[in-house]
Amino acid sequence: MAGPAGTDKTVAAQVLARELTRPLYRVDLSSIVSKYIGQTEKNLNALFGAAEATGAILMFDEVDAIFGKRTQVRMLTTDIPTSKSAMY
Repeated sequence: MAGPAGTDKTVAAQVLARELTRPLYRVDLSSIVSKYIGQTEKNLNALFGAAEATGAILMFDEVDAIFGKRTQVRMLTTDIPTSKSAMY
């Protein structure tokens, strides 16, 4: 979810988690990201492992503060063969 502060993105995540009867982990990225080589990856691995074990929904709060300006993603389309004979 994206939007300006105060638009209830967190509330929406809480409602979604409650409707799916799953725990919601609100992740503070400052506790995950490390200046030490490999530590961020270890922290993320532990976080995703815990979420998988409990079926939790992860909500990365204020992620744009770490990852910077949001960019628009464009989908690229290619011709994909639709039959086995077209692949040879």
